[in-house]
Amino acid sequence: MNGSEKELRDIVMDGLAPRLRILGLAREAVDDDLDLFASGVLDSLSLIDLLMSVEQRLGQTLDFESLDFTRLVTLGALVEQLQGLRGAGKVGYAA
Repeated sequence: MNGSEKELRDIVMDGLAPRLRILGLAREAVDDDLDLFASGVLDSLSLIDLLMSVEQRLGQTLDFESLDFTRLVTLGALVEQLQGLRGAGKVGYAA
């Protein structure tokens, strides 16, 4: 994992922190293979909230239409897709 991916993973984990606390999950115990939906960490609405939080932290807008929501199941897949958006230039700076 390069520095940019680690930064993005940290931003995602910061966004997940309140839900992790509610579920009694330690941040350190969450690995890239955690199924965010089956574990109860996310549901469809909280995923959108998380993505908006990531946008805010990055100071960039994300091209949600470029995301494959069927693959946004694990933490690793989520970070990978967000990193892919950044690499493909599918982000814009918030005004």
